[in-house]
Amino acid sequence: MAFNPIIVIVLAFFILKNKINYRQLIGVLLGAIGAILLTMNSFKDNPSTFMGDVFLVVNTISYALYLILAKPLMVKYRPLTVVTWVFTFGLFFVLLFPPMLGDLRNTNFSVIPMNIVGIIIYVIVGVTFLTYLLTMYGLKHLGPTISSTYIYVQPVMVIFFTIIFATLNWTSKDASSSITMLKFLFMMLIFMGVYLSGSKKK
Repeated sequence: MAFNPIIVIVLAFFILKNKINYRQLIGVLLGAIGAILLTMNSFKDNPSTFMGDVFLVVNTISYALYLILAKPLMVKYRPLTVVTWVFTFGLFFVLLFPPMLGDLRNTNFSVIPMNIVGIIIYVIVGVTFLTYLLTMYGLKHLGPTISSTYIYVQPVMVIFFTIIFATLNWTSKDASSSITMLKFLFMMLIFMGVYLSGSKKK
């Protein structure tokens, strides 16, 4: 996922004819290095995750293309309008996916606990709808290159919420013990990358 902004810069150069300045390029590379080091420092390699990695690469390229193609729409429409239509078409295509229909028909919704229902609502509204809405807002005012760079803040937020959840005893074990000074240095590298990619040349 750390390569998403790099793919966006390349696609924006060829599709939108966007110019790439050296500050943006350095910022994206610094952010990518920080995100990759932070991720590699957080887990051990597992060969069984190959197919998952392949799907993530496909997702990264698809999301980069989405950011590029959505940018022209932001000139004509409001972010809420674009997101509403994106989710409408998304729902239509999901309903056409055969394996999903079988799972939906066989699911007993009455046995799902309320706390799980709350989590599902949070994922749909908070993690998905609001995230895409804010991304569209960013596209309207910043453009695809800078907007995509903020994906580097994601691992930083994971560490931030890990500390909060560990403090509130919402985790089964003290997850905050995995947070080290080295990871904070990687976080600073990410923030520097986001700053450089978002700052304009004087």
